[in-house]
This record gives sequence, structure tokens and C-alpha cells, in this order.
Amino acid sequence: MKYLFTVLALILIQFGSIAQCTADFDWETDQLEFEFVNFSFGTYDSLWIDFGDGNSTNDSTAVYEYDSAGFYTVCLSLFDGGAMCDSVCYEVFMSDTFCEADFSFAADELIVEFFDESEGLYNAHFWDFGDFVGGFSEDANPEYTYMQEGTYEVCLFVYDSVNFSCEAEHCEEVTVEGDEGGGGGPCQAKYLYTANELEIAFENLSSGGLITSWDFGDGSDPSFDEEPIYVYVEPGVYEVCLSIINPFTFCIDEYCETIEVVEYTCLPNFTYTRDVSTNTFTFLDSTVVGEVTSVLWEFGDGNTSTFAQPIYTYNAVGAYNVCLTTYDDESECGKTCKDVNVFPLGLDDSPIGTPINIYPNPNNGSFTLDFGGASIQGIQVQITDIAGRLLLDDELGSSATQANFGLNMEAGTYFLRLIENSTTVSVSSFVVR
Repeated sequence: MKYLFTVLALILIQFGSIAQCTADFDWETDQLEFEFVNFSFGTYDSLWIDFGDGNSTNDSTAVYEYDSAGFYTVCLSLFDGGAMCDSVCYEVFMSDTFCEADFSFAADELIVEFFDESEGLYNAHFWDFGDFVGGFSEDANPEYTYMQEGTYEVCLFVYDSVNFSCEAEHCEEVTVEGDEGGGGGPCQAKYLYTANELEIAFENLSSGGLITSWDFGDGSDPSFDEEPIYVYVEPGVYEVCLSIINPFTFCIDEYCETIEVVEYTCLPNFTYTRDVSTNTFTFLDSTVVGEVTSVLWEFGDGNTSTFAQPIYTYNAVGAYNVCLTTYDDESECGKTCKDVNVFPLGLDDSPIGTPINIYPNPNNGSFTLDFGGASIQGIQVQITDIAGRLLLDDELGSSATQANFGLNMEAGTYFLRLIENSTTVSVSSFVVR
């Protein structure tokens, strides 16, 4: 209640009060020991504390011990240049009756049983369960169900409600774990995101919540959109948290993830050559836009390199997504990726002269081979698996520009070779799922 005076004082200042300082204080008691805590603000150069028993001090960190129990009017006065600018008084009860608060607890997922283990002449309890949603109790040994897992500061306040002869408080952290929110309602927050430099598109994968709140970690106002698209002002590392609430099932959950937001100043590019006899690739950084001080190559099989022109040999045939990331003074400034096909030794992937497309790719064994308008007549088609076993050898006799295939094939990567006049003119890979 005493903070009402502080609020009123602030209002007076807001509306033009001439007061240069505002006096206020709080206190802690341990039987007859009184500890002063100064909450004053404004312009003042000295203070005076009157303990209400004939003793006083100008020490702003005073700890005072009374001679006997009773009610005392404690006053604080503030001075500026020798003139008092404000003062405040509160009635304080001091007791010589011993009182010490303590408790234990037992947690079963989100349900916690609390046990009062306090000592002294008290007859009343007040529990604050620390979850800021009305979690309070006046029972001696309450049981409480939290809405979500986490760590909470639980406080027990014991006191004498008849004679006010003792009061004490004890607080400690309580950790609860569980998959379901209080009240039996399941709630799980989850999201994915897609980054396009400063623009991040979020996909909400949560379940059980009715109210959605996003904290983008940059100090901006929260968003209540279901799936926001957010544009950051500058690059950096941000912790983005999604909170969901269902007030009907008393369900709350939160999911946070650290996101690195970049702003590209480079336009990376690369070329490569392949030694068909060894499946050794030579990669060359051909970036011309931006200041590039270092690079990172990712070869698509879990291996990487920081050389500007790495030479790499693949151990297995297949299709690999090779990525080049460029850096300017250790800051990522660009990234590009290309699909690189690794064929069986001796096979090349030179084009036939017109675009060839296998679709769909991946497929289930049924696909179309499209020659982009050119005739397929006289073209021999061979399909092999990654071990080199020949699965299909057929000549296309039609003058059409497409050929349809419906094959019974196991899941895996396959190679389609086109042969014209006994010469391999193209090799393409496709995936069966």
C-alpha cells in the first residue's frame, strides 16, 4: 500500500509540482532489527532518519536495533542545500517474537506439493508460486499445478494475523518438467524459418495454442501474426521466441531458436572441371562482385574446404549440392549452390546440343525424357545403377521429341546415357523414391 504514495508523488511531478525531490523508503525486519532501504529520488544532498524512539541517523544504509517490541513511526526527511525538500513517515511494527520461514517440496512433472517447515509463533501463510498467472495460496501445505515447465521463484510468507507479533519470508527456485500444460491441455510451440538475407519468413508448426506471440529478439514490438514475415534493420544474431497460449485448457508453451541474419554484399559464383578417369573435381571461385577475404566450400557429402581453388575427389557417384560461401573480414557476404553430378568413371556429362530434361525428378520409376523440341529418332538410351549394372538398353525409333518410361525400379540414384552413332553424347542422373 505504501507505494501508492510514491505513485501519487510521481503524478504530482508529472503535472508540474515544484518538488525537487521525493522521499520514500522500504525496510526489512528481523525481530527487533530494522534495515532501512532508500527509494528516494530527485535532487537532494543529505537525509535524516528518525526511528520514532528518540534515536535518529543520517546514514542511508542504516541497520538499527530497537530495545523493545511495539509500533514505531519512522520518518525520512530529504534536504537540498540545507533546506528540506520532502519527507515521508510510515508506521513500523517491531517484534521480539522469533519467526523463521522455510519449506520443502516434491515435484511430479508439472504438479508440485509444498510443505511448510517454518518455525515460530505464526498462524497464517501466504504462498506465491512465481508464475505471474494468479498462482497464490493461503493453505499451509498446498498442491499446485503449473501451466508449463520451467524454473520459478516460490516464496512463502508466514505471519501472526492476530497480534502481528511475527512475520518472515523464505524464497527458493523450483524447477518443474512436463510435456502438457496445466489443466490437461497439450500445448507445443515450434517453428521453422526461411532466411532471405534480412527478411525471415516464419512457418508456425505449433499445436494446441489459440494465441500466438513472436519476439524477434531485436527489441521491436511483438507480433501476433500466425506466420509473420519479418525484415531486420541490420544483420546479427537474434534469439527468436514463439509463445502460444490456450486460456481454455490452461496451456502455455514457448520455443526459442537462435537465428543468424546476414546482409549479402557479394555475388558469389564458381566453376568446376572434372577428370572423368578419377572423378576428381577442381573448383574455382569466380566471384567478381564484393570484397572477398575468405571462402568456405561445402561439397555436399559432409566435407568442406577453405582453399580458394580446392581439388576434391568424390568416393561415390551421385548428385551433390556444392555450396560456396564468401566472407568479408569474417562476416558472411554471399552464398551460392550448384548441383554437381558425379558419374561412373569414364562417363562424361557433356550436353547433346539441345536441352534435355528428365521430369519429374525425383520420380517413382515413371518419367518423361524431353529433348526440348529435337527429334529423338535413332538415339540409344541406356540406364545403369550406381554400381554400373545395365538396367535398360533401348533405341528410340520415333520422330517424337519426348519419350515416356514406366519402369519398376528400387529407390536410389540412376544414370541415363544417350548414345548416337556409337558415341556417348550425354549422361544425366535421376532419383527414384
